[in-house]
Amino acid sequence: MKRLVILILAVVLMAGVTYAQDNVMTKKAGDYTVLAGFDKTPKAGDNTFLINIKDESGKAVTDATVKVHYYMREKAGPTGKYLTMTYMGSEAGAEATNTGYKANLNFSMSGPWNIEVTITRGGQEQTAGFFTLIK
Repeated sequence: MKRLVILILAVVLMAGVTYAQDNVMTKKAGDYTVLAGFDKTPKAGDNTFLINIKDESGKAVTDATVKVHYYMREKAGPTGKYLTMTYMGSEAGAEATNTGYKANLNFSMSGPWNIEVTITRGGQEQTAGFFTLIK
């Protein structure tokens, strides 16, 4: 059992997964710190995803173009010879708000979803990756 727990922790850490604490996830994207979360517990269907970006001095970034790509990877069957589920994904533009950015994410089903927030500013692009489990 202890080996299983250690294995799971190793996989999570290697994948760079960030878990929500108080519904806020934090990741680095180049020189930016990205804070992201949902306005309420995420579910299958429409969800509001809120994003705050800070530069290296801690100042809020409000002049970037922000896009969100969210996807669920394909899954192989028990023998690995066939897919039990194909890749599902979508993109959403994030609109600026008074406090950061927000995007509408429509999860087509429950399960594990990857979320990539791409920030374009000053001709440079940086991406922060998140993970969420939709119930």
